[in-house]
Amino acid sequence: MQEKLLAKKLKKGDTIGIIAPSFEVSEEAFESYEYAKAFFEKKGFNIKTGKHIREKWFGSAGEPEKRAEDLNAMFCDRDVDAIICLNGGGTSNTMLPFIDFDAVKNNPKIFMGYSDISVLNQVFWQKTGLVTFNGPLFQDFCNAEAAAAYYLEFEERFIEGKSSLPKDPNSRCVRSGRATGILVGTNVKCSMNLMGTPYQVDYTDKILALEAWGISNYECAVRFSQLKQAGAFDKVRGIVVGYVYALQDERATEGKRLEQMEDILADILKDKDIPILKYNKFGHEMINAIIPIGTEVSIDADRCEIEINGSFIE
Repeated sequence: MQEKLLAKKLKKGDTIGIIAPSFEVSEEAFESYEYAKAFFEKKGFNIKTGKHIREKWFGSAGEPEKRAEDLNAMFCDRDVDAIICLNGGGTSNTMLPFIDFDAVKNNPKIFMGYSDISVLNQVFWQKTGLVTFNGPLFQDFCNAEAAAAYYLEFEERFIEGKSSLPKDPNSRCVRSGRATGILVGTNVKCSMNLMGTPYQVDYTDKILALEAWGISNYECAVRFSQLKQAGAFDKVRGIVVGYVYALQDERATEGKRLEQMEDILADILKDKDIPILKYNKFGHEMINAIIPIGTEVSIDADRCEIEINGSFIE
């Protein structure tokens, strides 16, 4: 296992690098990008943008080599103090062979995103030891209401270094028990792009976080059965299921009653004694908590609690 690496806290005047590992900045999204950039500049930060964020290649911001070039450059740039990914998508895995992991390891920085960025968060931790962050994408700071809500968490985690996670009044115990381990995850569909590759996640003694944007009941059953057959559930200590847009949000369900991800998981794992907690503060189409990937957390499913135990920032 790699020695744990921690990024330094931020302060006003620092520079935030913006890259697009998956989707590009489209014409339709450019106004949101400009709003987010102006928002951070008003907060006292400098913004540096990757060269290729507006290029296009099969649903990506340019070819894999170009997206990796932007990523490598941001880690090597001594003027850049943190890196926030522009948005999600589905092609982060295509750039993995072109990433300079020595550059990441030798220049630990805050690295944040969710959805398809789950791929990079987990691979960086596994290959370099860097604790990364499942949290808002740059374009989540796209309007006054969203930006204000996200910035409160951003300030607490990255400027003040606070470890407390927001309470979820709708959390619930799915499977009783307590567990402590290194947190990995979160997007189940994107994370499984790593299975069978040299970048596959080691689930031994981990707390596995799971969520998805678009997913059906039958696909949950398929994905979890594959993870079970691959031995992942023989290794994890506990599971926390986040907010699942396609199964929970009324905009997606259109009033239909759907089985929930955590209940499908519990049924597939009925022969396993693994605590499962439902915690709705990470996922899609909602205000994401900023959760460190690659550090120790504890879950107490009976008390509906999740806590960050390990160090995550200097």
